[in-house]
Amino acid sequence: MRDLLVQLLGKDGRRVMELKTLSNAELFERWRRELGFRYRTERPRKEAIRFASLFERFLGGYPPSANLAKQFLSGYLDRKQNTRAGYYAQLAMFMKWYGDPIDDCRVSPAEEMPELVDSRDLDRIEEAIRNRKTHKKLIQRDILLVRTLRYTGMRRAEAAHLRVCDIDFAGRMLMVRGGKGCKDRAIPMLDSLMTEMQTYCAAKQREDLVFGLKDVSVSGLVSIWAHKAGVPHIHAHSYRHFFGTELARKGASARAIMILMGHKSMQTSQRYIDLVADDLRSAIDRLSEPQARPEGTDTGKAESPTIYDFQVAGE
Repeated sequence: MRDLLVQLLGKDGRRVMELKTLSNAELFERWRRELGFRYRTERPRKEAIRFASLFERFLGGYPPSANLAKQFLSGYLDRKQNTRAGYYAQLAMFMKWYGDPIDDCRVSPAEEMPELVDSRDLDRIEEAIRNRKTHKKLIQRDILLVRTLRYTGMRRAEAAHLRVCDIDFAGRMLMVRGGKGCKDRAIPMLDSLMTEMQTYCAAKQREDLVFGLKDVSVSGLVSIWAHKAGVPHIHAHSYRHFFGTELARKGASARAIMILMGHKSMQTSQRYIDLVADDLRSAIDRLSEPQARPEGTDTGKAESPTIYDFQVAGE
C-alpha cells in the first residue's frame, strides 16, 4: 500500500513523505545542505542558515507546521516591513520545501521611493579621500571604489566580490557574478572608469578581488569617508540610488534600468523614473511663486526672497 501511495504522489510527494519521518535535527541539517544549492554567494546563505536555526530552536522538538510557522513570524511584528518580508520569504521557502506552505500570511516588501542623492555630496567624499593625510597608498583604491559604486550601481556585496577576470577591458564591460537572486549581469563602463580600473588592476592576477574588501568593509569605508566629508547621511547604497536616478534623468527606460541594476521586476525600476518626475514637478511648482512687484509699488512690508527667472539648459 505504501509503495502504491509513493508512486501516486510522484517525486515531490515522495520527498515530502520522507521529510515527515525525520527528526528536527535531521530535517534542518538536510535543509542546511539544501541551502548550499539554492545560494551561490556566502552572505545570503549564512543569513538563511541563521534564520533556519532560529526556527528550529523555536519549535523545540515539535514538527514544523503552518500554524507554528505563523506563530514564529508573529514574534517579529515590531520589525520593519522589509525585514519582516525577508523573514517571511525565508520561512515560506522552507515550509514549501517541507510540504506545508504558508501562503495565507504573505508579507510584501514596502514600496518605498529611492533616496534622492545630491551629486555634490558624492563629490565631497571623493575630495575627502584625495586629501587624506595618512595611508596615501589607499587613496587610489578608495577613489576607485566609490567611483565604481557611483557609475555602475553595484551593490556593496557585488563590489566586494568583483574579480579582475570579471572585467572586459577591451569591451569596456563589467560582469556582476552571483548578484541578488543569484543572477549575473553585464554593465558597460565609462571610458574614464575603465581607464582607472585598468591602471589599478595592472599588477593583479585574474582571480584576485579588485578591492580586497568584505561586504561589511565596503559599507564601513563609505561611512567613514562620508562622516569625514561632512555628509554622514550618505551610505554605500546611496551610490546605487544615485546611479538609478541619473539613468532616469538621462531618459533611460524602466527596462534598461532593470537590466543594468539587476532588479527583479520593472516595477522597482519604474520608481526611479517616478522619483525624477516628482523632482521635476517640485521645480515646476516654483512657477506659482509670487511675482516681483513693479518698482514704485513698495508696500513697506518685508517680503521673502523669490526666484523669478528660470534658465533652460542649453539656452
